[in-house]
Amino acid sequence: MSPLYKKISTFLMLGLLAVSAFFIRLENFKNSPSRTIDEVVFFRMGQQVSSDWGNYNSIQYGQELKASGRELPSYFFKPLYKHPPLFTFLIAFAMKLIGSTSINVAALVVILCGSLLIPLVYLLALEIFMDKRTAILSAIFMWFDPVSTICSQKIWMDTSLCLFSTASVYFFVKALRSDNKLQWWVLSAIMTGLAVNIKYTALLMLAAQWLYILIYKHDLLKTKKLWFLTLITFLMLLPWAIWNLKVYGQFNSTFSEDDFTHLFKTLALRLSVLAAFFASMILLFKKFESKISFTPSPLTAARTTWIIYTALLAILLTSILHSFNMYHLPKTTWVGGLLAQEPANFYLTQLIEFSPLYILSFILLFRFETQPKTPLISVLKLTIAITYIFFIAWGNFQSRYILTAIPALIILASEQIIRWCDQVKAQENWLLRSVLRAGLLLLFCFIIIKTARINSVVSFPNNLCYF
Repeated sequence: MSPLYKKISTFLMLGLLAVSAFFIRLENFKNSPSRTIDEVVFFRMGQQVSSDWGNYNSIQYGQELKASGRELPSYFFKPLYKHPPLFTFLIAFAMKLIGSTSINVAALVVILCGSLLIPLVYLLALEIFMDKRTAILSAIFMWFDPVSTICSQKIWMDTSLCLFSTASVYFFVKALRSDNKLQWWVLSAIMTGLAVNIKYTALLMLAAQWLYILIYKHDLLKTKKLWFLTLITFLMLLPWAIWNLKVYGQFNSTFSEDDFTHLFKTLALRLSVLAAFFASMILLFKKFESKISFTPSPLTAARTTWIIYTALLAILLTSILHSFNMYHLPKTTWVGGLLAQEPANFYLTQLIEFSPLYILSFILLFRFETQPKTPLISVLKLTIAITYIFFIAWGNFQSRYILTAIPALIILASEQIIRWCDQVKAQENWLLRSVLRAGLLLLFCFIIIKTARINSVVSFPNNLCYF
């Protein structure tokens, strides 16, 4: 098979996955029985901004809801909405481009972003592992992932946030692979800047990238361009800061007093504890790496891994059993705050119940490897870790908050499957090889069937808000 034929085949496959995802999710959106308040907010603001770019607020809709007796946060009545405006501007641009201000046009932005994530995940997986099998499998799993499917059928900012954040990670990896060529650093910074202009939590991607550099590439700290390119991200927030200053006289006045109370009293405390724990783990790891200390042997690494796995199994056993129960469905609701009091392991257990695939993600995520297959896998692991740490500390549990970690988790799951396939292929005993191959095939088929069932019953009907 010629290289050209392989490239054309891959392009057609990715195109088919992206296009089919687009039209399936568009049809699901059109057939959805209800809209969430956030969807109506962004749709209405998109209409407002399409005719008056400065009319970026939810005051009119807030007044309508208040008149019906609904209690609302104070930011509904601020002259500027609390999040940076890029997502709303994308909706307004789509309305201008198509010449319609219908809600279906607003949905096109989100659905397009969700569809583009499929080829982007392929590129990211390929760049990290240099293995087309992992990359193709990642794209396929991204195509029917329930969490990203649900989010890309809602007029929520999370899918566009995930697209730009994943693009930032992709260009960051490209920069590392290409001996730090300037254009890839610039593109990574621009993508992060665009993501931050959708939601501030995109700064978690920047934090993960900096942490990777501190641990594995600290020589880059000596280069001025790294600091300059990080500055690009913050400079891209400058128009929003100026707009805040013009309206309020200070930055971030769109946050309510409750937001600040939560941020500084609850989040700061939890993050401090988690940060101290992980900083200690990093320092311990660096001690093990140092020349004056020992490097963990493969046996030590294996024992450490199995200790972690045993602890995880104890924590996640119920959810794992639910995941392998064809009739069990994950918890979803229209009732606000119902998931807020879930335990801290919510973002582990909920994903597992949406798809058994995530069990494989966590197997590779928590594996202690002294010499990983590729050092760049740590970019994915740190991206997931930083996202999880922050939102576990935040405490208001919603699966869409960790959507930016989903591409990395899917790539890890795909890589785990490929590893197992290679290990089975390397078995010399034909009987053992045949049994293991049959077991892998059964596991793969079950993952596909169970995830497809979750999609057909939960994701595609799109009759939920919190999940």
